[in-house]
Amino acid sequence: MSEDEIKINKEEKENVEIQEKETKNEGNDEVIKSPSPSPKTLSPVDQWLGVTSELNFQKKLSLSIGAFSGVLALLVMILMFRSPIVAVLNDQQIVMLKAKRQAIPIGEKQIERIVKEFIKQRYQWRDLNPEEISKKIGPFVTDGLRKKVRPVLKDLKNNKLKGKAVTQEITDVEVQVTDKGVIAKFYKVLVVENLPLVIPTGLMLAVVKGARTFLNPEGVYINRVLENTIK
Repeated sequence: MSEDEIKINKEEKENVEIQEKETKNEGNDEVIKSPSPSPKTLSPVDQWLGVTSELNFQKKLSLSIGAFSGVLALLVMILMFRSPIVAVLNDQQIVMLKAKRQAIPIGEKQIERIVKEFIKQRYQWRDLNPEEISKKIGPFVTDGLRKKVRPVLKDLKNNKLKGKAVTQEITDVEVQVTDKGVIAKFYKVLVVENLPLVIPTGLMLAVVKGARTFLNPEGVYINRVLENTIK
């Protein structure tokens, strides 16, 4: 083999080695990316089982809440019908007493108390304030009567006593309960510009039964009043 042939073979071998190196380097530069996992899709059967499980949980929760509410209602009813325990302060000592529930009888004394309280709240005032007086008589009269009293007081303040310094007291209140109704007599002491005016007054009242409240434990309400001046 001549020197030229040896030289050519050597060059070809070197070219082949260079090509193999380049191919190897290109392979190292490639980034192999793993395929991303696709989201898992639930089958219709799995979806139906999930919905059924949630509905069963909600049903059990509702039944538990209903049962708890029923137990609370039963406890409240039991406590309502039990005899209450009353704490009484006696000579700096607290004494626990067992009270007894019973209906309060409504007689002449109970009606008399309600009528006197109404007369006090309706006819005794230091400042003629129709709204305030209407609120004070509220526990002792029906809503219908309270609505009728308010315009009467407004007319008295805005027209008859307009611009005058006025106060009113009551004295010598007498109440008589009859089969036909309730009769009350008393004196109104109207002070206008520091001048007292005594007005003998009579009332005819009708009462009805209603709800018992803290301020009206008898449950007696005045639903009609006829006022006149006694001569």
